[in-house]
Amino acid sequence: MERVLFVGTYTGGEHSDSSPTGSKGIYAFRISGSGEQLSPLGVYGKGEIDPGFLAIRDGILYAENERKDFGTIRSFAIEPDGGLRFVSSVRTNGAKCAHICVDRFGPYVFGAVYASGNVMVAKSDTRGCLALTDVVQHYGRSIVPIRQDAPRAHSCCQTPDGDGLYVADLGIDKIMSYRIDRNLGKLVANATQPSVSVEPGDGPRHMTFHPNGKFLYLLTEIGNQIYVYSFSHETKCLTEVQRISVLPENFRGVSHAAEIICSSDGKHLYISNRGLDTITGFCVDSDTGRLELSGHYSTGGKGPRHICFGPEESTIFVANKDSNEVCVLMRDRQTGNLSEVVDRQIVPAPACVCWTEIGGNE
Repeated sequence: MERVLFVGTYTGGEHSDSSPTGSKGIYAFRISGSGEQLSPLGVYGKGEIDPGFLAIRDGILYAENERKDFGTIRSFAIEPDGGLRFVSSVRTNGAKCAHICVDRFGPYVFGAVYASGNVMVAKSDTRGCLALTDVVQHYGRSIVPIRQDAPRAHSCCQTPDGDGLYVADLGIDKIMSYRIDRNLGKLVANATQPSVSVEPGDGPRHMTFHPNGKFLYLLTEIGNQIYVYSFSHETKCLTEVQRISVLPENFRGVSHAAEIICSSDGKHLYISNRGLDTITGFCVDSDTGRLELSGHYSTGGKGPRHICFGPEESTIFVANKDSNEVCVLMRDRQTGNLSEVVDRQIVPAPACVCWTEIGGNE
C-alpha cells in the first residue's frame, strides 16, 4: 500500500488576484517510510485556477479554486497509480472559494466562499459527481479596512457528531453556527446560538476540534490568537475557555496565522505563521482544553500556509508558499517537539498539503 501527498497551489494569472506563478495545478508526491521523503509523481488538474485547498474522502479528491470572477469546487477520482482523473464541477455561487470540508457522516461537501462571503453545500455521489444543494449568504462587517469591509467566509468545520457546521468568517469577526438538514442538504441557523463573536479585528480563519470532541480551537488570522471553546453536544453551543497568542512576546513584525492542527492523541496543537515563518507548538490539557506554549519552530521556508501531519504523525508537511517549496519536518511524537527539515520539494506557490493511501482501503 502506497501513500501519496497532494499539493494544492496558486497558479495566478488573469482570473486570479496574483501574477502567474508557474504552477500547473495539483502536484502529487509518493511518500516513503513514515513520511521523511517525497518523490515527484506528477501534476494534475490541467487548467485549474488557484486550486488552493484540497480535501479527500473515499478515493475522491475535492479541490476549490480562488478565481476572482466565480468559484467552483471540482472533484477528481484518485487512480490506483496516484494520478487524478477529473469527474465533476459545481459552482459555489460566489467568488474565491477559500476552503472546503467533506462530510464525515454523509455525502455532502461544504465550501467557504471568501470574496462573496457565503457558504455553500454540494452533494457528491460515490463517483464524485457534484450537485449544489444550498447557499447561505453572510452579512455584516468589522473594523479592519479592506479585510473586513464585508463578510469573508474563510473555513468550515463539522461538529464531532456530524449534525452541525461552524463557519469562520474573517470579515464579520464571527463563527456562524448551523445545523445540517441531511434530507435536503440545507444549512439551518442554530437557534440556540446562531453565532459567536470574537474581539473586533481578530479575523477568524481556521478551526479544529480536539479528538475528544469537547473543545473547539479557533485560529484568528489578523489578531494571531487561538480561542479555546468548550463544546456542548446537546445545544451545539460554544463557551470561551481561553485566548492565547501564537506569536513570541517580543515579536513586533507583521505575521498572519494560517493553519491549525491537533495531534490524534490530543496532546499537541500546532499553528503556522506567515511572516514569522514558524510553526508554533502548544501542549494541550485534554481535561480543560487549555493550551500552554511549547515552542516556535522554523518551517524551513517562507510564507507557510497549510500544514498537515505525515503518516504516524512523526513528520509535518509544510506548504511554504513564498519560497515555492514543500518541506518535511521531523516530529517527536512523545514531546511534540519539531526538529530539522529532512526533505524539501520545489512546488510553485504551494498552498495546501493532504495525503491518502492508495492500493487499498483508506
